[in-house]
Amino acid sequence: MSAERALRRPASGSDAEPRPPAGTRDPAPRLVVAAHGPDARAALVEQIAAHRGPDPLVPVSVAVPSTYAGLSLRRDLGRRSPGTVNVRFLSLGRVAELLGAPFLAEPGRRPLTPALATGAVRAVLADDDHGFGALGDHPATVRSLLTTFRDLRSASESELAVLAAGRGRAAA
Repeated sequence: MSAERALRRPASGSDAEPRPPAGTRDPAPRLVVAAHGPDARAALVEQIAAHRGPDPLVPVSVAVPSTYAGLSLRRDLGRRSPGTVNVRFLSLGRVAELLGAPFLAEPGRRPLTPALATGAVRAVLADDDHGFGALGDHPATVRSLLTTFRDLRSASESELAVLAAGRGRAAA
């Protein structure tokens, strides 16, 4: 079976692959290709029902192209039986984040969230030796430093070397 065929499982028809026996769940993710609109929504309802089997509370995650698409699907499926109990609609960006996080983070480390970065900058500015004087307590100083650090994160090694070799404030 080709890789493309392995990912495509038709919702119905004569070439549909066999489903797991009744009362068991197939935990493998599925990609179903359907035309936009009612056909796609009907295929989604069918896939959710097939995944859940006899237990309507089995958790289901649905990847959607945007938050608004997920909201639209959630509302539409909420009108149908059995509804959207324990169905999560995740944007593709969130799916990528959840799948990639274990590989991107080293053991014992956490990703630098905006809240952690802001807290770190505020902690350094709380020390009187930062050189900002009374401006160290101003929220705009925190925002400006966070923006500068974000810009420096994307700078190349040669650009950082030029900044480090500079005079005055650029070298500090």
